[in-house]
Amino acid sequence: MSAEVGKSNVSVHFHILFIKLRFKAL
Repeated sequence: MSAEVGKSNVSVHFHILFIKLRFKAL
């Protein structure tokens, strides 16, 4: 597993969290 893959995985995870937070705010 390369560092770039891990970085991208973290980015996706934060994106999902952000979308969930926005959904809760609506």
